Amino acid sequence: MAQTPQETSVATRYPEELAAIHNAYSATVAKEIIVNAREVIAWAKEML
Repeated sequence: MAQTPQETSVATRYPEELAAIHNAYSATVAKEIIVNAREVIAWAKEML
C-alpha cells in the first residue's frame, strides 16, 4: 500500500534538507529542541 505525503518521512521527502539540518545542528542542540518541544506539547495537552 502506498503512503500519502503526510505519512512519508521528512527524510524521504526532503533528503537535501535533512542533510543541511544534520550539518547545522549538533546533537546537544537537537536534544534541547526535542526537550523543549516535549514541554510545549505537555503544556498544550494541559490546556485542553
